[in-house]
Amino acid sequence: MAFNTFIQGFLKRNGAHVFSAVILSKVFSLLLSVIVIRILTKQDYGNLMYAYTVVSFVMPFMGMGIFQSFVKYAPIQKFMYQRKDIFRYTFIGGCVASLVLICLLILFSPIITLNMPDAYGYLLLFSFLIFSLFIFESVKSYFRILYLNKPYAKLEIIHAVLVFVLGSVLTYLIGGYGFILALILVPLFLSIYILIRKRILSGKSQKLDISKKHFWMYGIYTSLGGLVAQLIFSVDLISIANLMDDAKWVAQYKAVSLIPFSLLFLPGAVIKTDFVKLVQEAKNRVFLLSYIKNFMMIFSGLSVFLIILSYLFGDWFILTLFGDDYQNQSALLQIFIFGIAGAFVFRVPFGNIMVAIGWTKINTLISVFTLLADIVLNYFWIQKWGIMGAAYATSLLLWFSGLAIFLTFLVYLNRLKKIA
Repeated sequence: MAFNTFIQGFLKRNGAHVFSAVILSKVFSLLLSVIVIRILTKQDYGNLMYAYTVVSFVMPFMGMGIFQSFVKYAPIQKFMYQRKDIFRYTFIGGCVASLVLICLLILFSPIITLNMPDAYGYLLLFSFLIFSLFIFESVKSYFRILYLNKPYAKLEIIHAVLVFVLGSVLTYLIGGYGFILALILVPLFLSIYILIRKRILSGKSQKLDISKKHFWMYGIYTSLGGLVAQLIFSVDLISIANLMDDAKWVAQYKAVSLIPFSLLFLPGAVIKTDFVKLVQEAKNRVFLLSYIKNFMMIFSGLSVFLIILSYLFGDWFILTLFGDDYQNQSALLQIFIFGIAGAFVFRVPFGNIMVAIGWTKINTLISVFTLLADIVLNYFWIQKWGIMGAAYATSLLLWFSGLAIFLTFLVYLNRLKKIA
């Protein structure tokens, strides 16, 4: 696959619509974050982000990951009624699983917020985001497996705009709780509207032509991988909160990491657009090899550009966005950008491809090992270097985990070569 063919294929699948929608979504999300940072006190923002971080790393387990199984199994079904049957099964089972997860999170909230008691109320309310986002992700997944990328993109934009507007207004009126309410209510009502208007859940369910055991296990393993991967981005904040025992350090770290981690949408948008295609071409060695070569070429160049940009304009960028309380943190930003480069070229593309080809167990094992290393490094390095130590650990392990998954992908390609 030549580079031109790679781009043409991406555009043919309405990749430009998805990419543009994700860009707009991230821009609105970033603007809302800046507004929230400027409205709330540093202490309050730190408590809010601690609660959000806890929910974020549980989020991959919403619905026990069953909507991931839907994206894997539905595209290979021949008939539309089969796909709708799988969606109905996914939706009902996932809603029940999400409610159970919310109950568990509420039950353990007093323990989780023991060292940051002011985050308790935020965590209780944030837990309901699990149910809201499960329904929303299920609807988006339904669009994806039908290659309805234009409606998918439109939904992303509407969601982003509504969250920005409602989030800004409610945060100004009632503080952090308003921000959380906007995050919960917008995707919930949008999803309900689409489910009713498109009659996605209508019709009589037939007997599923899939193994329910394999269906659930795939979702669970994918969730475990996603959960552990998310923990890698969350352990640092949780460690800072408990080892440094001050919400202002959480706020400082979160604010500076906001831009670099938001940039992960760039490779994520490309992979998300092409995921169904990757599932269908999972045994096509020539396609996979050519696809990843083009992907790496694009994002290697972008990584170099971002590293140079962070060295030249880091201080100015942070000061302009977040104000005087967050200045003189350019070194922290540069460490994050270096780590994000590893995620761009290795962690994001190969992590998603391993899910597409069905090697979720290995993906999860690599993530578990990376998480354990992250916990150990954070414990020692935060005590030695403060929030800089947390940044060192996260950035180093983004490269390590990405390279480990890349080597596993090469093993998979070699197996395909032997089979051919």
